Amino acid sequence: MKTKVTIVAVVIGIIVSVWYTNTVNTQKSILKQSLERLQVAQQHVDSGNLKAANSLLIQLKIDLAGLDNFYNLPSISTQRENLLRDLAGVEEHFRMRMAFVKKVLNYLDGTGNSNRIQLAQDTIREALLKSENDVTLLGLATYLERLKVQDFKKADESIVPLIASLPEEMNVTEISKNLEAFVQSERIANKESQFRIASEVKSQIFMSSVKTSSKWRPALKGRAMIWDFTKNSIDQAYELLPDDLRASSMDGIVTMFCIVRRENIERGRYSVSNQPAYQERMTISMVYWPAKDSPGSVVVWGGEPPYSRPVSYSPEYGSSVKIKEWIEGLPRK
Repeated sequence: MKTKVTIVAVVIGIIVSVWYTNTVNTQKSILKQSLERLQVAQQHVDSGNLKAANSLLIQLKIDLAGLDNFYNLPSISTQRENLLRDLAGVEEHFRMRMAFVKKVLNYLDGTGNSNRIQLAQDTIREALLKSENDVTLLGLATYLERLKVQDFKKADESIVPLIASLPEEMNVTEISKNLEAFVQSERIANKESQFRIASEVKSQIFMSSVKTSSKWRPALKGRAMIWDFTKNSIDQAYELLPDDLRASSMDGIVTMFCIVRRENIERGRYSVSNQPAYQERMTISMVYWPAKDSPGSVVVWGGEPPYSRPVSYSPEYGSSVKIKEWIEGLPRK
């Protein structure tokens, strides 16, 4: 009987020892993993990757809550309390970064306003002095800079990577819609501004002495807008201009390039299809605004149509972006 009791005691001791060892090892593993996650979460918060930081912080809280299901050694309890304290600090930092991003986004509520862009830019610029590698701040800075220089296409393109750094809890779908709406409102404001200026200078367009672009190099005052009276819209070459030449609605002095005539001149026909190949001839009048002085008008040819092409039973047209190249070659004043 005594032997049986001894055997039972040994078995129980082994079971308790195994349980104890597994429990302690599990706790140590959770603590080690939690510490590593906390360090990575801190790095993500510092770098502005708030989406990744948020995922880790959620998982951390789940892991540390799980330790309550075990018997904790004093050393484990102490480490857990230290981790919880550090976690609270990282969460506070995370909330501050989220609040800052929301503050900037509040300037961009879908209603275009140049003052709002400037306020948002100033706020971001100050923050980047402390966190120069923050991906969210840099994404916002890129978005705002593209808007500031009226580069609406790239402003739209910058939204996707920016949204990718934000946690779903911020309602990223709504944020994306608001940023897209803000770009669109700025695009509309720019078009209205160009239309207004083009309408004001239309009376100064003179066609009596039209020059050729290869010989005429008038001064470019301020930056450029390109309005197409044949389509009553902004010409596509405007968005292709470099930042230092693309005028915005905030510019005080603008050189308005008014396209008043477009002609497709046949340059030949393709041998198999007998389809025509056209080169575009644009007549453009330059007017300085707000002075409303015109240095004259010019003919600018588009690109030549390709000499050969795969057989197609439709006309071929050369490129029409030569206006951009001509504007870039003008002397600045």
